[in-house]
Parts: sequence; structure tokens; C-alpha cells
Amino acid sequence: MEATSQLSQTTLRSVLGKHKLDEMLAEREKLNIDIQQVLDAQTDAWGVKVSNVEIKRVDLDESMIRVIARQAEAERERRAKIIHAEGEQQAAEKLLEAAQMLARQS
Repeated sequence: MEATSQLSQTTLRSVLGKHKLDEMLAEREKLNIDIQQVLDAQTDAWGVKVSNVEIKRVDLDESMIRVIARQAEAERERRAKIIHAEGEQQAAEKLLEAAQMLARQS
């Protein structure tokens, strides 16, 4: 039982470590299946059948939480810059149209 518990924890860390946080949240069912398959294959020789795996909660280190917050802030800033640039482009297009209209009238 102890070996199964240790193997489960190690496998969980290994599988989750290969994914980004947003993937973990969005693809939880896929991760459950991946972990189940790995565990089942490794415990088969022990006569243990893993029939179900469910990730219920993932605890994050404080430094990881800060990194995620910085990443989210950077993404918000990126989106704001894109929106601003698109607004500038639309304004420039309108100015060009106005200049062309004035040129035709002259």
C-alpha cells in the first residue's frame, strides 16, 4: 500500500510537471487518464489494478503563485497594447480616408 501511494505521488508530480497550469485546469480528465494508465502499467506486476484516478486539488508553492500572477499581468498588458495599436491603426485609416476625400474635392 505504501509503495502504491509513493508511486502515485511521484507519477502525479511527473505528469503535472509536464503541463502548464491552464492545461491542468482545462484538461483534467485527460490528465486523470494519463496518470491512471501509467499507474496501472506499473502496478500490474504487483497484482494491483488501478481503475480510477481523479485529481481533486493541486497545491501551489507561493513562488509559483507569484509567477502565475506575473504571467497573467503580462498577458493583460499584451492585450491592452494590441487593442491600443488596433485603435491607432483605425484612426490612421480614417485620417487617410479624410485626406483622400479632401484631395478629391480640391
